[in-house]
Amino acid sequence: MGQFLGKLVLTLTALMALMMAVLYPIQRDYYRRVYVQESLKHAVVLASAVQGFHQANQRFPASLDDLHALPDRPVEVQAIAIDRQTGIVRVHVADAPQDEDAFDLVPSLDTAGRITHACRSVNIPDEFLPRDCTKAQAK
Repeated sequence: MGQFLGKLVLTLTALMALMMAVLYPIQRDYYRRVYVQESLKHAVVLASAVQGFHQANQRFPASLDDLHALPDRPVEVQAIAIDRQTGIVRVHVADAPQDEDAFDLVPSLDTAGRITHACRSVNIPDEFLPRDCTKAQAK
């Protein structure tokens, strides 16, 4: 009986290790997609605030401090920066395998003179990007 239980425990342990080896990468990828999606949602709110600031002041904000009534930074976002010359909003995704995992919201003027933002990935692999975000061209 003791020998049987020993083999059963060993077999169950091996089976659990195999399941973890298969499931861990799936779970990790799922969370990375969620973090990128939630970061993009927050970035869209920021881009809207940048647009409002630009319309009111005819310039881009120098920092996030120039923007008022912003929601708190979610846990999915590691850092945020605004380029005061171009108005590009750069969002670094938290818990990314590389610190460089980020995307930009790049402003441009539409035909009505309003600012719109296009999403450009900085270093996020294609499989984790939202559909409306594309890879930035290497310069």
